[in-house]
Amino acid sequence: MDQIEELLFAFRSARPTGPYRQAYPDKIGAIKALEHSDDKRVLQFFLSVIADTNEYDLARIEILKILDLRDYTPEGHATVGRAIMHLLDDQDDGVRNYAIITMREFMQVDGAPEAISKALLDPDEDITIRSSALGSLHRLGPNDHTIGTLKALLSDDEFRPDAIRILNEWQVL
Repeated sequence: MDQIEELLFAFRSARPTGPYRQAYPDKIGAIKALEHSDDKRVLQFFLSVIADTNEYDLARIEILKILDLRDYTPEGHATVGRAIMHLLDDQDDGVRNYAIITMREFMQVDGAPEAISKALLDPDEDITIRSSALGSLHRLGPNDHTIGTLKALLSDDEFRPDAIRILNEWQVL
């Protein structure tokens, strides 16, 4: 068993700790130890963990933070972006929020701007998630889609000031 296999085993065999048996420090430790590995098994493992809705939410979030900072081939970039985009409908608000934040680096993936806009324009969505979505669209910059989405926010009491500020910054208003 090589070091990667040992760390994958440590992650999979980790048991909860703490007063409510809800913390998994060994899982986070294994993720941190794998963080800088270029081994293909690690990326496959990371993508499988974030996709697993039964997995420890903080492990999924920690991996999203790592995926945000990695360099990818064009094919790898699209694969990771699509995997993260699937998390935009996750039931866990924390995972969804970090997925939206991470999508800032993957906005060229087909369907990403539309998926982010959907979260932003949903008045029933968590305010933190909507704010993160706004940040992702702002970072993408002005184009027909982002401008249209921000103009739609002009009728949203919560986000109107931000939409006006960004549209003015882009010299659209």
